[in-house]
Amino acid sequence: MSHETNGSHSAEHEHIHLPPPSFAPFLVSLGLAIIFLGLPFTIILSVLGAVMFFAGLGLWLAQDVHTFQAQDDWQ
Repeated sequence: MSHETNGSHSAEHEHIHLPPPSFAPFLVSLGLAIIFLGLPFTIILSVLGAVMFFAGLGLWLAQDVHTFQAQDDWQ
């Protein structure tokens, strides 16, 4: 194994991508929990949970599309 000792980084370590922080995963999980909480009680609670779930899912997917488009523009 050889290591570069001149301080330069290899190309594979230069572009680390982390997604930005998002509220969407929390909204998806909360919506899913409310859906299941509403099943034994009332359908209205389940519908509210479904709206939250799909709103969070749509937001999450839209953020991912925007992030990947920005990443393609960056490269």
